[in-house]
Amino acid sequence: ISGFPGPRTSRLTRKQNPLFKGYKFFCAEPFLSTTKDEIENIAKMLGGRVLQDMRSLLVDDGDIGIIIGEGHATQDFEQYERWVEKYKTVTVDIEWLSKCVGQYKILSIRPYVWCSEDNLGDLG
Repeated sequence: ISGFPGPRTSRLTRKQNPLFKGYKFFCAEPFLSTTKDEIENIAKMLGGRVLQDMRSLLVDDGDIGIIIGEGHATQDFEQYERWVEKYKTVTVDIEWLSKCVGQYKILSIRPYVWCSEDNLGDLG
């Protein structure tokens, strides 16, 4: 057997060390591969907070805000740039969430971000 021990790690540590503790998510529809409810349930089950309003991303509460989207569901990449500027939060592809859950570790968002390097650099 090879691969990542993510599912086993999740079962053993999910309650004591939730993967998405300290993260808040806004799910930006449309999604083709799953539903918004499924994404929100996964995020909550693993300790993340789910926001119903994008403006909540602006609240400085110490949590890391992330917008989850599905890049091939929409080609409106300019929208993602506007969201970075307005909400100071990047949109990452749903694949990032899936891979984090599968490996049960927070991976770099950089390969999954839907914004320009300039805007990413401006966030710090």
